[in-house]
Order: sequence, then C-alpha cells, then structure tokens
Amino acid sequence: MKKSWLNKYCLIVCIALCGITSCKKSTHTPVDGVTANVYVAGYIAVDAGTNQAAYWKNGNLNILSEYGIEAKANALTVNLGNVYTAGYVIQGNLQRAMYWKNNEQIGLPNSASLPSNALAITTGGADVYVAGYLNGAVQQAVYWKNGILVSLAPDGATASVATGIYVQGSDIYVAGSVGFGSVTKPALWKNGVSTYLEADADKYTIALGVTAVGSDVYVCGSENSSDQSHTQTSIYWKNGVNKTI
Repeated sequence: MKKSWLNKYCLIVCIALCGITSCKKSTHTPVDGVTANVYVAGYIAVDAGTNQAAYWKNGNLNILSEYGIEAKANALTVNLGNVYTAGYVIQGNLQRAMYWKNNEQIGLPNSASLPSNALAITTGGADVYVAGYLNGAVQQAVYWKNGILVSLAPDGATASVATGIYVQGSDIYVAGSVGFGSVTKPALWKNGVSTYLEADADKYTIALGVTAVGSDVYVCGSENSSDQSHTQTSIYWKNGVNKTI
C-alpha cells in the first residue's frame, strides 16, 4: 500500500466519492431552467515538470496553488457556496496535506512533520473533515477535524490509508484499507473504531468512499482478481455486506 498504490486509485477515489454522495434521493421538485453545477478536482501540468492543484466548475478552470510548486487536488465538496478542495503541496522537500476553502490554502499539520496527503473532504455544519494518510515508518490512515489530527491506524498494521469520509450528525465515517503484511483488508471506521468489510480472501479488495442514508451505511470500492487477468470489479457494501456491481 505504497504511494504507487495511491496514484493508481486516486482518480477512482474522486469518482467513487462523487458517485456515492450524489445518489441520495432528492425531496426537492426540479425547477425549470435551473442547471446543476459540476465540480471536478485535479491538477494541471505546467513548465519545469511540476503540477498545480486546481478544480473545474462547469468546465471553467480555477487554479489553487502557486506556479512552480508541486501540488495536486484529490477531492472536493461544496457547502453553502464555498468550495472545499483536498490535496497536497510540496513545501521544501516535504509533501504536506492541504485543503483549500475557495482559494485560501490551509495546511493540515502533524506533530512529527511526516509526509502526508489529503484524499477526501467533507463538511458538517461549520466543521471541515479531511481524510488521508501520513508516511512514517509505516503508512498511517488519519483524518483531521478542523486541522486537528486523529490517527486511525490499527495496532499491528503495516500500512493503512483513509480514502473517504462522511459525517452524519455526531457520527464520523471513514473508509479506507489496512495492510497486514501481504494481506490488505477494506475497512470502515465509525468514530475511530475500525470494522473490516466482507471480502473474498483470494482477491485484492479496497474501500474507497463512504456515505450514510438513515441507518444504512454504504461503502464503495474495488476488487482485483489474483489470476493473470487482473480483472478489476467495482463493488459496494451495504452495512458491511459485499454487493458486486
């Protein structure tokens, strides 16, 4: 579960989060002539081999980070007209998790000054929640609430990552994956307590995003076959039970 693993699934994380958080049934009646806004988080390649974090609103580019400094945006959410975008910026030689409120850049600290990345973001009232990881001796799943770090890494894990976050009332749900040596388990944390999701032991399965509707909790992810075909299948879990799409 190294950095290359995250690069491979970064786009899937963004798509998964957008999909599961936009599938709630609306109680509002559509209004003629009103068009929904579409937001996409990502980055643009610039000169000197660096990237700039950015998002697009209805196809219009909005650059978030400084020119010439490596940065990428991985996820976003919109609340009360404010756009919150999560990602990272290279400062000095250190990769630092960041989020942007509109175009204001806000660092996400960790006391050991370890390399970090922000992969998912949501809001609950006036609070901002960001999920991601720290890269120390082992990779650690974490989230930040208003910039305060919370570690999710289980005892004995050799690697872990948080790739989705959702808040419902006072409950904080985080989706991700945990490695124990050569075994990777899809995981769901509720208020910091981890549960491993139903998965085929012969397949490589990861959890990517999470949402809740009433008392039901939905997690999306993917599984990869262990044979030479390396077939990848989209899956989801409803209350911990695996459902192949």
